[in-house]
Amino acid sequence: MAAWSLCIFFAACSVFSPAAGAQDVSGQDVGYEITEIILEEKPAPAKPARDTRARRRTSSKETAPKQAPVGEDRSSAVITGRGGKVDHERTVAVIRREARKGNAFAQYRLGLAYEFGRGVEQDPEEAAEWYARAALQEHPAALLNLGVMFFEGRGIEQDMKRGLEHFEKAAALGNPIAQFNLAKAYLDGRGVPVDEAVGIAWLEKSAEADFVMAQHALASFYVEGEGVKQNLKEAFRWNERAALQGLKEAQAALGLAYEKGYGVDPDMREARRWYGFAAEQGHLGAAQRLLLLQDPFSQRDIPP
Repeated sequence: MAAWSLCIFFAACSVFSPAAGAQDVSGQDVGYEITEIILEEKPAPAKPARDTRARRRTSSKETAPKQAPVGEDRSSAVITGRGGKVDHERTVAVIRREARKGNAFAQYRLGLAYEFGRGVEQDPEEAAEWYARAALQEHPAALLNLGVMFFEGRGIEQDMKRGLEHFEKAAALGNPIAQFNLAKAYLDGRGVPVDEAVGIAWLEKSAEADFVMAQHALASFYVEGEGVKQNLKEAFRWNERAALQGLKEAQAALGLAYEKGYGVDPDMREARRWYGFAAEQGHLGAAQRLLLLQDPFSQRDIPP
C-alpha cells in the first residue's frame, strides 16, 4: 500500500488556454474545449432614433425586437490579445457576466479563476462561493472541487463529511476524479471507516472511465493482491491503458512486465521500448533498466 499512500486527492483544474483539444481528465469540463475565441469586444453602434409615426405603420414582424443569436453562450470564451496571448482579466470579465446569469459552467470557471489566481487575485473563499453556485446546479467538476475544499478546509470550514457528500454526488454523475477520491477515502479510511470492497469498486469505476491515476493504482492492487485476487494479467492490462495515456510510472511498469514476463510473454524489444518512453519523461528507474538492457556485457543487476 506504500505506493497508494503517495496519492493525493485530485481536483478538476485547468488554465485559460486558446489551444483547442485540451485534455479533459475528468470527463466534465476540465481542460477547456474552446468553442469561441473573442479577439475584440466593441459596443454596438447606437441606432438612429426612428419616427414613432412610421413605427406605428410598420408591421409587427418588422418592429419585433431583435433576438440574440441562438447559442450565444460565452461561458467557454477565452479572450486573446496580440500574438494570441491569453488575456486572463478580460476572459474573467466575460465569464463573470455569464456566471451572474446563472450559467453553471461559467460559475465553475470563475471558481477556478479565483482558486488559482488567473485574471483575479487568488481568493479561496470566493472560489468556494462560485463552486457552490455551480454545484447547486449539479455541475460535476464544481461538486468535485468544492468537495476537495471541504475536505482540506481551503476557503471554507473543514468538513470531511460534506466533502465526501460532494464527491459522491459528482461520482454518481460519472466524474472519474470524484470516483478516484472516493476510492482513496474508503481505502485509506479518511472521513469514513476503511472499506476495501467499496474502495476498490470506486477505483474500478474511475479506471473504466479512463482516469489514468486510477488505472495505475488498480494495477498495483492486482500486483500485490490487496483487496482483489492477485492477477498479473489484469495488472498488465490496466498498466497498459495508463501507459498509453502517457503516465511514466505505468510505462516503466510495462517495461518491467515485458522484461520479466509479468502477466505477458517476455519481450525484450517491448521492454526497451516502454522503458524508453518512461525514461524520456524523466523516470530514473526506467532509465537505469534501459541502460542495463542495452549493455549485454554488464554484470550489474538493478532490483525491479
